[in-house]
Amino acid sequence: MQKFIHNISLLASLIALAAALWQDWGVWLTVQRMLVSYLAFFFFGSFLSLAMRAIPLLEGKTNVPGQVQGDGMESAIGGKSHLTGKAGK
Repeated sequence: MQKFIHNISLLASLIALAAALWQDWGVWLTVQRMLVSYLAFFFFGSFLSLAMRAIPLLEGKTNVPGQVQGDGMESAIGGKSHLTGKAGK
């Protein structure tokens, strides 16, 4: 995901460079706009990435994909809970 966000930010910076060449802006103004566009897209993409990862935490789903949800009392050897027996035995 980090590589994708970086690539999108670089693309935004290159678009700012293309606009600068087309509009004939000065060098300093071009560098400033490239830096602002890169940082804006990088931070916005990073924020969206963190927001997508935080959604399951806000919904109360804390299980990891591929992990079996148990009662927390599974044995290390068998993987079965100690509460599998019937009450009264």
